[in-house]
Amino acid sequence: MEIRCENDANGNPLYIGRAKVGVAEDEPMWQIAFHAYDGNDSLTFKKWPENSDGNASAEYEFVWDDRASYTYV
Repeated sequence: MEIRCENDANGNPLYIGRAKVGVAEDEPMWQIAFHAYDGNDSLTFKKWPENSDGNASAEYEFVWDDRASYTYV
């Protein structure tokens, strides 16, 4: 399992991505989640990106390099 993480200024993971070993970051084979935190750095929610059908998806169908451009619901 490949795992990628992008952290905020406090070290909290904003985006966490997972894919099979060997998958490049520009391939549409990633599961990506977005995390938000309150003022105490406590996790408040986890959201999934919208797929091409406009539905939240936890499937391995996204590009890690595009993580910030997705709409998370």
